[in-house]
Amino acid sequence: MGWIDKIVKITKDLSAAGENSPAKSTTESQQDFSFASPLLDPLWQEIEPLQERLGYRFRVPHIFLEAMTHRSYANENRNQFHFKDNDRLEYLGDAVLDLVVGERIFSMEQQFKAGEMTKLRAMVVSTEALAEVAKELEIGKYLLLGIGESKSGGAEKPSLLADAFEAVIGAVYIDGGFEVAQGCIERLLFERLDVASENIGSSDHKSRLQEKCARTGHGLPVYQLVGTRGPDHNKEFETECLIDGEPMGHGVGPNIKSAEQNAASQAITSLKKRKGNTK
Repeated sequence: MGWIDKIVKITKDLSAAGENSPAKSTTESQQDFSFASPLLDPLWQEIEPLQERLGYRFRVPHIFLEAMTHRSYANENRNQFHFKDNDRLEYLGDAVLDLVVGERIFSMEQQFKAGEMTKLRAMVVSTEALAEVAKELEIGKYLLLGIGESKSGGAEKPSLLADAFEAVIGAVYIDGGFEVAQGCIERLLFERLDVASENIGSSDHKSRLQEKCARTGHGLPVYQLVGTRGPDHNKEFETECLIDGEPMGHGVGPNIKSAEQNAASQAITSLKKRKGNTK
């Protein structure tokens, strides 16, 4: 039995349980299925692999099911399907993502300008970037799509995957609270954010390195030309960056200036690794 077939069966069973339960009104039973938790066991089993990858286990699985429900599926099954589509959770997850990622960017030691912060955030929470994370989580296999959307390959569309990922973050926030949602975002996005931060902002790596050395108590960087290679018309220069007399970066470029910039960039990375600090 496939994922959607199981959902249909569970929905029918839950409907019957709701009708036979005197303790719950129709409205309440549509919003809270915890009273019929044994019927949800198959759903728990199905989403376990995704919960492992996400790093969070939902207390009640119906909130995850709502996050996976595209409006096309909800519309086609409105008479028998109790859960809402994921539009509202998507909206909430988008807000939580912006806050957590924005705060991380604000606290980075690079002290990006406002325009650079906006650009960096966009790189990490863009449709394409979030769709990649959704693919890693294998969200596509859980998406509940209408017949037309499913036939057109909706489970592979970046826009739908990104929306679904935002809905999952919204669901985690509702189910577990802000700190839990923040932890999921940190695990799934912050490594990408740190990588992206190295490719944005000032290209003057020498100035950045000098500022970093001043903040961390190191002496000023010293650059040495260690060699050249290639013919005169296509010569490459090799430089080395020393901090406190220790080699920390190596750079190659078509001129000494660019080689020193590349060496400074590598030295920044070396200092971060040495400190165990990737901020």
